[in-house]
Amino acid sequence: MSKKSILLLVFLLAVTSGLLIWQWEIYSENTKENLKHQMEQAVQHITIEATGKELKVTQTVTGLGKDKEYQILKPDHLFRWQCIDGYEENCKSFSQESHIFLADKGELRFTFVIPIQQQSAFLLTDWTTTIKNVDIKETTIDIVEKEKRDSTWVAGLPQTGYERLSLIDFYAFKGKGGTPSIYWDPNPFEKKTLSKSLAIYGNPLFVQSNSYQIPELMGGEEFIAIIYTDSVNPYTGQGIKIVSPSSQVEVIERELMNDYYFKKFLKLSKHEQWVIDLLTALTLETPPAHPKSEFMLAELSLYMTEKERKLFLQAVQKEEKLINFQMLNQMLGNSKGLETTFFSANQMEESEWTPLFFIDQRQLIVNDRITSIHIVHRKNQMLLPFVETMEAMGFQVKSDDDIFYVSNTKEQYTFFLNQPIFTHNGTDFGLLENPLYEEIAGVYITNKTLQTIFRVSIIEEQLSIVLKNDSQGK
Repeated sequence: MSKKSILLLVFLLAVTSGLLIWQWEIYSENTKENLKHQMEQAVQHITIEATGKELKVTQTVTGLGKDKEYQILKPDHLFRWQCIDGYEENCKSFSQESHIFLADKGELRFTFVIPIQQQSAFLLTDWTTTIKNVDIKETTIDIVEKEKRDSTWVAGLPQTGYERLSLIDFYAFKGKGGTPSIYWDPNPFEKKTLSKSLAIYGNPLFVQSNSYQIPELMGGEEFIAIIYTDSVNPYTGQGIKIVSPSSQVEVIERELMNDYYFKKFLKLSKHEQWVIDLLTALTLETPPAHPKSEFMLAELSLYMTEKERKLFLQAVQKEEKLINFQMLNQMLGNSKGLETTFFSANQMEESEWTPLFFIDQRQLIVNDRITSIHIVHRKNQMLLPFVETMEAMGFQVKSDDDIFYVSNTKEQYTFFLNQPIFTHNGTDFGLLENPLYEEIAGVYITNKTLQTIFRVSIIEEQLSIVLKNDSQGK
């Protein structure tokens, strides 16, 4: 099998694999979206009363179906747990299964206690009751601190209020989504709001001396609170990111962007996660950490303008649906006004690196005849499949490894692959660049070289590209 045949086979396999993966991703995405729509929507209000050694929690979920039974799921570390209905009575159940309760008045209330260590900072995750097949679309949290008046409470939701009263400190948080992580520290922190969805907490002098370059991007619906502290180990929870005060801002920015983009994808295997590194590098304009994303970034930087790259990133950031590699193809192609398979062809980390090219879907008309030839754009050049284009122009083409013999009744040409020379009717000619390129899955000739050597005219129209062989028949 010749080298060109192998390249073509590899290209076709890459395209076919990309289509199969895309179809599976679309199926998975639709399944996930359908399941989400099947879930009931509800809101919850959580009140925490901090009494020193324990937290007394009341969690009220409203907007449920009236007189409908629900299965309750609760963590094992919740003590003195109770379920109370809308009539201030213990929840009723007509089921023999445990933790299935009736929502009188469309409401369920849970009360429980969480023991805490005296004087020690702590982070709460997975600390409330959940209801099966119910999606909490909004959460409000009120915290009443009675004893540790100089401490700090932080929730993974926007803080909507704080009031220091004569006997208590009162904190209020509210935001979209379910239960966030909660952090308490015995020390007073200062809060610095960078955007509606990004805030930092920590030592007052430290907080004021640190700033981030991405608050405008972190302006979506998901909130993140960055807490600088050594009281607990670094951790990323629901809406909270705990970092060491010695952490560099650049490192945290990269981690934030990685988390941001990771949540935008439907699903990523470990062999596909290089794309997160690429998007983060594009956004922060920093070098990528992964070899494959380094190659991808080099291709995008060389063959797309800064404006086109920004249009691509904006499309990714504004997309509300979960993203897959086929959608990245479409976003990248739209920024150029063409089509591409760049991302799906390079989807797997171990797959062969495929260069960036764009496919022009306009019809190629050669000497008034419509062809099935697709023009490719690469390196800001228009590339035409060499053999197919020559044959459409009325030439015969024969090849011997890297040598191509092109002829008609009047003219004979010889081309050498990847060499800046050719012969015309027995005369040798030199060029400033190679007339032929081995790209993607075959041998191509640029539109400029085609016009220079074969004296053709190329007219670009909205729906077609017209090529006329002015030397035909001469």
